[in-house]
Amino acid sequence: MDVARRAVYDANLRLEQAEMRAGQAEARARDAEAQAGEAEARAEQADARAREAEAATDALLSSTAWRVTWPLRVVGQRVSPRLRHVFRSAASSFGSRRN
Repeated sequence: MDVARRAVYDANLRLEQAEMRAGQAEARARDAEAQAGEAEARAEQADARAREAEAATDALLSSTAWRVTWPLRVVGQRVSPRLRHVFRSAASSFGSRRN
């Protein structure tokens, strides 16, 4: 009879351990689902920011100001980097004096 009791005790012990591991696995699964939800929300936010940036870029490129300044940008690209630096320095100095 002691052998049978011991077998039942061991079986109950293994059952309790299995239930504890199952509970831990369920907790890890809930954590993983929460993390996946957070990652999905961050991805949706990044997509929204990308769409906003693309819309702003499209608006800029189709603006009158962008089209009107095209000749200046072309000339600026053909100016040497040193001269471009001088122009930019002068422009930033002028802008800081106006404020």
